[in-house]
Amino acid sequence: MVARAPLSDEATAAESPWVARAARARARLQPHLPALRALAFAVALGIVVVMAVGALGEVETGELTWWPLPLALAAAAAWWLLLAHGWAVLASGRFTREDVATWCRTQALRYLPGGVWAPASRATVLHGRILDRISTVAAENVIALCAALAVGGVSFGLSGAPLWLPLVLAVAVPAIASRFISGHTRLAPSRTHRALLNYLVAYVCYAGAAVLVQGAVSGFSDPFQVAGAASIAWAVGLVVIFAPGGVGVRELAYVGLLSHAFPEGELAAAAVTLRGLTIVAELGALVAAGRPRDLGDGARRAAVAGAALVRRHAVFAGVLAGGIALRVLTSLAYDPAIVYYDSVDYLTRADNFEPGRLRPLGYSLFIRVLPGDSLAVVAGTQHLLGLVTGGLIYAVLVRLGVRRWLAALAAAPVLLDAYQVMLEEFVLTEALFAFLLVAGCAALLWDRRPGIVEAGLAGGLFAGVAVTRAVGAIVIVPALLTLLLLYWEGRHDVRRWVRSSALPAAALALAFAVPVVGYAAWFHHFHGSYSITSNGGVFLYGRVSTFADCKHFSVPPEEEILCPRQAIGHRPQLHGSTVNWYTWANYGNNKSPRFKLPEVPGRGALPGRFARRAILAQPWDYLQAVGHDFLRGFAPIRTRGADELPISRWQFTPHYPVFSRETERILRARGDHPPHARPALGRALRDYQRFGFTWGPVLIVSALAAALALLGVGRARRSGLRAATLLFASLPLGVFAATVAANTFTWRYQLVMAVVLPVAGALGLSALLEKRAGRYPAAGQPEPSEGIQ
Repeated sequence: MVARAPLSDEATAAESPWVARAARARARLQPHLPALRALAFAVALGIVVVMAVGALGEVETGELTWWPLPLALAAAAAWWLLLAHGWAVLASGRFTREDVATWCRTQALRYLPGGVWAPASRATVLHGRILDRISTVAAENVIALCAALAVGGVSFGLSGAPLWLPLVLAVAVPAIASRFISGHTRLAPSRTHRALLNYLVAYVCYAGAAVLVQGAVSGFSDPFQVAGAASIAWAVGLVVIFAPGGVGVRELAYVGLLSHAFPEGELAAAAVTLRGLTIVAELGALVAAGRPRDLGDGARRAAVAGAALVRRHAVFAGVLAGGIALRVLTSLAYDPAIVYYDSVDYLTRADNFEPGRLRPLGYSLFIRVLPGDSLAVVAGTQHLLGLVTGGLIYAVLVRLGVRRWLAALAAAPVLLDAYQVMLEEFVLTEALFAFLLVAGCAALLWDRRPGIVEAGLAGGLFAGVAVTRAVGAIVIVPALLTLLLLYWEGRHDVRRWVRSSALPAAALALAFAVPVVGYAAWFHHFHGSYSITSNGGVFLYGRVSTFADCKHFSVPPEEEILCPRQAIGHRPQLHGSTVNWYTWANYGNNKSPRFKLPEVPGRGALPGRFARRAILAQPWDYLQAVGHDFLRGFAPIRTRGADELPISRWQFTPHYPVFSRETERILRARGDHPPHARPALGRALRDYQRFGFTWGPVLIVSALAAALALLGVGRARRSGLRAATLLFASLPLGVFAATVAANTFTWRYQLVMAVVLPVAGALGLSALLEKRAGRYPAAGQPEPSEGIQ
């Protein structure tokens, strides 16, 4: 390929904005490439180590014959290096260490959910035209698939199954295809033929490794069948891209193909052992050949850059370090994760994937896509989401011109609040909900006026909020209002404002509506109504149970059973809460009236109808109840009030908290050991929790600062921060208000205010007091000195 001279600034500006942005991004990244390669190597190493530990942990070593395993490991290592060599031939036409290292590093990404990260990353790091890059990555996968099928067909044919022999013709596919694309891409037939030969030999080695492993488990019978099944199973795993790294799919295909020849237990043991050995071979190849040539320089530069970064953002670095320490201690204190009452439904929906009436399916989908079944993975991922949420808050605030120390303080609640950290250890929605909420705000506010892409990304994230908790559907209203205000700032021409904001607003609305409406249609398919959940009326019935008095309004005969019989203040409670009893009590004779409704058509809608009658007849009582619970969210300290659920549920304890009788069964089903706690850590964390939470006065000051900024007091009118302040203030206040309007108060639901409202407070204070607030970096220019560099 002929190298092109670098474009001048004028030439770059004459091209499309995206090309100009890409050129500037490449120029900025060039000095940091050694450090980025070193980081990529470390990430790849970490991924493979995690997979190796998980795979080898499932191997029953006592049942293996050991002498074939070193030979199998050597065959697997040869298979891996031949695959890397074949990639190098396709990428550059010759064997180069850098190509092999790139392949080894990027191949580790196939274990991430989605199945496309490894080929996508290789397409990114390749040089040349986009068509060359895509065709090279596609050719690699097609050649690997055809080679595996061909080796499998020959092996099955030699075992006495001639019907498999036509698979040998798969080797002709790359040869024929290369002639059609020759001259249009860099994939000349010679490259394709050499790569195909590499891959054929590679899968012969892989098949040999499978024969040796199966021999270590059950003896060396039917070796050609074993070789054929292993090769075909590998091809199946490549095609089924939603299984990260083919984990589970290849093993299942292998067992299915050989179930007539070996006991299934022996096949499963061999499949898992083969997976473990191939991962160990991958790890060895990664360490030996995957290191970037400039790893030493990259490590030094990374250290220097990291030290400079820490100095510039010292306050946030300290807060982040504290957040990491709290999460590590929490993970050690409780193992694997804490199963709450609601967790049972989330986990059931994750296994039986269909929308439930009670709660949306978003959190269950989150659990389902995580690798492995262990609940420790769920808790660990939620702790990571908590850290990322804090980082997003800090990054957005600094980008908006907020002082670094104030931005760090605004991120402190999500990073250091002990209730937040504790709830991340629960199998509950809070960590995911807060992350999606903050990520949507970040996408919308990252540029002064978000384009179609940014607005669409924000809409998709806010749709995730809605299908994680149904109350999150209200977030689209302040999001749309914020976008329109961002486009209005500095404009006084209504027509120009409408023209410029129409497409981004449409992108935001459509990106939100399509997933939500699609989910509602899916819900209708199962339950007959277009909704996200159908239990809103039940929660509202519990909400009015504290004040509803049927003497004040007429009740149809079919709803009379729902009338509370006891006087106000003397009604039954469940776990100390009247609302909780009327919503959930269903134990023998201790039953809420809603469980006594006769089995008639429309039975499920009756509690909601009754609740609406009570609200219309007693609006002041309803507003008093909701207002009281809303103001409870600003209480100076966190205590348990009258008629509230126990706050101790969200506090650290020396023992492992057991809420559901299903806990041990769930843990066994997911391969986790019995629940375990470290009392000393639990007590130490509880001591921290006595003061380590977001105090009510912080939220009051945040709300007041945001309100004054929105009113345009002082410098706020010209700050450029009022739209961002509106977004970060309205979302937590709106979500919390909607929650207590339809459900009981609990400190778990208040957490969204503790996490997000301080961000609005930081923006409000900056708008009121700072002259330089609201300054985004100029388009195409480096970040200012106060930004994250």
